[in-house]
Amino acid sequence: MQRFTLYGSPHSLPTYKVALMLRMSEEPFAFRYVSFQKRMHRTSEFLALSRWGQVPVLVDGERAYVQSAAIVEYLSEALGSFRGADRFHGARIVQGHRVKGG
Repeated sequence: MQRFTLYGSPHSLPTYKVALMLRMSEEPFAFRYVSFQKRMHRTSEFLALSRWGQVPVLVDGERAYVQSAAIVEYLSEALGSFRGADRFHGARIVQGHRVKGG
């Protein structure tokens, strides 16, 4: 069983950012497609994970994380990857993924 499940859309840049982080960390994960055309983001099941109905959502165990910048920061700590050699370089990494939003 995989630790992480990523809910998102392949058409979503924020979803791509989280998936890329997981792949570059060589962390296996399950992907659950959320179709906006089929209004899957408005189902009660999905809204229980993301109260705003937005992707991406990362589930780790019993907890769901939303907003790609917050998810990437969480993964950095949880996986010990992409943290930088020191606080300065770690802050630069955080700036880099926050600039694009998500």
